[in-house]
Amino acid sequence: MKKSKLIKIGFLSLLCILFGCEKEEIPIEKHVSGDITEGMVEMKSDYRYQVFYKLSTNSSVSKNLKTIWDLAFETGTNGYHIKLNSSKAMQAYNTKKTNLNAVKTTPSTDWTWDKPSGFIDSTAIGEWGTWNSDSVITKNEVYVLDLGYDYSGSKIGYKKIIFKGLNNNKYEIKYANLDGSASNVFVVEKDELYNFTFFSFNNNGEVVTVEPPKTDWDLQFTQYSHIFYDNQQPLFYLVTGVLHNHHSTLTFRDTTIGFEKFDFDDALSVTYFKDLNTIGYDWKSWNYSSGQYSLKPEINYVVKTQDNIYYKMHFIDFYNSSGEKGTPNFEFQKL
Repeated sequence: MKKSKLIKIGFLSLLCILFGCEKEEIPIEKHVSGDITEGMVEMKSDYRYQVFYKLSTNSSVSKNLKTIWDLAFETGTNGYHIKLNSSKAMQAYNTKKTNLNAVKTTPSTDWTWDKPSGFIDSTAIGEWGTWNSDSVITKNEVYVLDLGYDYSGSKIGYKKIIFKGLNNNKYEIKYANLDGSASNVFVVEKDELYNFTFFSFNNNGEVVTVEPPKTDWDLQFTQYSHIFYDNQQPLFYLVTGVLHNHHSTLTFRDTTIGFEKFDFDDALSVTYFKDLNTIGYDWKSWNYSSGQYSLKPEINYVVKTQDNIYYKMHFIDFYNSSGEKGTPNFEFQKL
């Protein structure tokens, strides 16, 4: 090969090094959002049903009467907290006494409630015991439980209860009516496939199925107890709305961008919240002129699921085709 040709090849190689004679770059596919989909949930006009919903399948996974349970026992490895059924407006009072038979009346004040945020360290029952290695040693304190209301608005009654301990993933409880009748000891066992194990005082005590397995749902449509404040005094009130899954699910409330314009880049830039009631109840309001609920479709919500998928949603109706309330209609889109 001639010297001039070698120089030319060398010069071309140098140009490739300096200016990037590379293989063709692989383009990154543009993120494509899903179609806008309409969903609907039937709770009935008296809000008797709790409905668990999965966005990826646009389906109700399960539903149950809100009155079928009273207490929810945390099932995680280090979990020991106990929730009240706030959909019945349940409340609790710690008597600080340790003799179940000594408690026979209800208090007139100082009732406590689970916080509507759903934070597990903000329950009415609170710290009923102390950790000791892999178990919980009880304080043996007697709680009075107001079981709240059924879906017709009738008072259910009261129970007194001691949480006796947690050993080998089993809670032990002892309870009775205030007059001492219907006394019983019951064991509630953890199941880590679920967020909670649910217990009912019906039939002198039973475990009931409420939530689906924790990986099978995103949103719960339900009544729940909200705490309003009037001159710094708490007002306990039942509202109807949406709570998100306790398991690895987060939500965001958007009041500036709106449902139509909110996109995937927006979803990546906002801060999400663990509060279960971030969606909550106030996507609607009572219209005194019409005697009906008015919707607020301008409020947009974003759900970050446990699979790290983003969905935006807003509510468009609260009535079914017969004009009966208790049927949330909503649009949502996978971002």
